[in-house]
Amino acid sequence: MRVIGFVMSGADHTLIPFALKVNEHVEVGDYVLIRHPHREGKFILARVLLVKPYNPEMKAGRPGPHEASRGGRVRYGNWIEYRIAYAEPLGYYDDSGKWRSLECAPSSWEPVYEPTEEELKEFFKPRAGKGGLLITIGHVSKHEDIPVQIDLSEVAKGHMFICGMTRSGKSTFVVNLVIHALRSKPKPRIIIIDRRGEYSVLSDYGAFVFDYRAFLPRPRDIAPNLLADVLADLLGVPAGDKTIRDYMVRIVSMIRRDMEKGEPVDFTPDALEEYVDRLPGRIQEATRERLRLYLDRDRLERLYLLKEDRPFYDIVDVVREHPVIIVDLSTDPNVIYQHLAVANMIRRVVHYAIERARRKEPFAAIFVIEEAQYIAPEKGMKIEVGAPEKLGVDKALIEGVSQAGGYNVGFVILTQRPAYVAKSVISQCNTILCFRLRNPNDQDTIARYTEYGSERLTAYLPGLADFEGVLCGMASTIPFPVMVETHVMEYPRKATVTAREAWEYMDMEIALVPSPTMKEPPPEVGEAREATGEGRQEAEIKAVIGGEAEGSGKPKEEGEVGAEGQEEAREEGKQAEVGDLGPGEGPGPSEGGGAGKAARRRKGKPIFDLFEPPI
Repeated sequence: MRVIGFVMSGADHTLIPFALKVNEHVEVGDYVLIRHPHREGKFILARVLLVKPYNPEMKAGRPGPHEASRGGRVRYGNWIEYRIAYAEPLGYYDDSGKWRSLECAPSSWEPVYEPTEEELKEFFKPRAGKGGLLITIGHVSKHEDIPVQIDLSEVAKGHMFICGMTRSGKSTFVVNLVIHALRSKPKPRIIIIDRRGEYSVLSDYGAFVFDYRAFLPRPRDIAPNLLADVLADLLGVPAGDKTIRDYMVRIVSMIRRDMEKGEPVDFTPDALEEYVDRLPGRIQEATRERLRLYLDRDRLERLYLLKEDRPFYDIVDVVREHPVIIVDLSTDPNVIYQHLAVANMIRRVVHYAIERARRKEPFAAIFVIEEAQYIAPEKGMKIEVGAPEKLGVDKALIEGVSQAGGYNVGFVILTQRPAYVAKSVISQCNTILCFRLRNPNDQDTIARYTEYGSERLTAYLPGLADFEGVLCGMASTIPFPVMVETHVMEYPRKATVTAREAWEYMDMEIALVPSPTMKEPPPEVGEAREATGEGRQEAEIKAVIGGEAEGSGKPKEEGEVGAEGQEEAREEGKQAEVGDLGPGEGPGPSEGGGAGKAARRRKGKPIFDLFEPPI
């Protein structure tokens, strides 16, 4: 190590300012060492938080600004300027090997050292722990030889919160974490709730992808009041129509009561329709008719929830057989079904873990909840995606993070907007990984509602690079917050081309502009287009726009119009005068002028309208 500066007056046990020596420099995030003021041979590790120059003669009211305004810097230039760095002390190892925070401030003029790589590694040695499953996720920023690991056993016991702006590295981190987990022994059980279908890339590494509807609970497993509300919402009963909704609750309760008596009945379209007639006679006939309209068998048969032959899997059986399960919510846009399935999976796994613990049988699993603000939104935040509080999925998640950690069921919570996630969820996570965050509300949430949040932690968040984050907490093997550059082997399955390439290809599809830079579509795409007739249509479009002469052996020169083309133009002008209708064409008995435009022809070639599809 070598001396690069000296401690200034005003240092305390939370912030240490020091003056840099001439020709020495440090940057934000660099690590420095300072001797412990009372423990012989012990060094304190500190991280640079801020660096700024100071020139006493360049302050307002001093001669420096006056001289600078005239272009002079003879006596007031850089030679009298010095640089001040501010470092936050992270701690030190005591004689017993325990990590401790700094208890008191160092003295003024105490040397500040720049450590070598080997000296720095001594502070990043993993904490000893039994029963851990360590996964390497990256390395310390600016120090590629110092690995950073997390313990998945601690995640299962204490939960993990991951946040960051779009494209900062959250989903990529989870993808690569799961890849490492699949290669470890033993293999942890991980259930990924995938809202956008971006984790399907993990199927190449051994993960199993399931349509979320495979875990949609059966109607008899749903509480009667909730089932009645769900049916009313699916059938389009207005929220204010309390009469119909109350009678639906009564019908569902009657069926449930008969099921408990052992009668051969279930929540089928036939049963729901039949039980409308079993309601007490005092119900008004008009109300009964309205119920029949909603609980019509044909309408009920279209509800996926009521299909008797639909596949259903127990999430516990699946997760015991397969280490990594991806539950794809993007296969169907029905938010009601999505929330029912997620709530059912969380409750089922948590209850099973509790039962196993009572029998003293081991079980552990980790849920990964992508975009958690749609599952458990903070009260007062308008999340216009379904009604999680009505379906109870937010309560299931909150109860899970509050109770399941003691039974080895952990949660990894991901979000772009921490301020929109229920604080009762965030506060239960004792491991935090923050990628780049610039919104003040989100930074304030991290500082206030996490165990390791502080104003200094949030000071790093806006300037983090892609795939770089601040890690701290129980699952980290490093006993202090550390900036880590995560390893990237694979990316989530999102857009595979840039927007420019997509637009070029779209132009080629309609033959608007031939693109020399865009590659030809793959053979199978071309064959499919030809089979559907789109290939022939595209050829005709190119012939019309490209100016190829019909029946001619060579293309016309630019600006040249043949006699046939002039004749076509004249005929086209006549047709336009008649009302843009082709010969023998016009709106039929039930067609309007728009339909007539769409049916126009020009000598066997399509005429294109910007607002009508080509025919």
